[in-house]
Amino acid sequence: MTGWPWNTAVFAEWNANATLLDGSPYINRGMHVFHLRWGKVHALEEFQDSQSAAQGLARQAASGIDEAKAAPILS
Repeated sequence: MTGWPWNTAVFAEWNANATLLDGSPYINRGMHVFHLRWGKVHALEEFQDSQSAAQGLARQAASGIDEAKAAPILS
């Protein structure tokens, strides 16, 4: 964390492990960077293995989960 309280950066590293509906493993890791201003989230950056996420979503879609093939949310 840096710049409290008016300009803070928070880093959160994560690992994701799951079993998909078809029985295959899903493994991904990444990091979120939260930019806070006066204690409120001002911006969020996400870093992850996008190919792993895309492959996992394709497998879930093939297993019948419609949301897995939905268009991305754009802001």
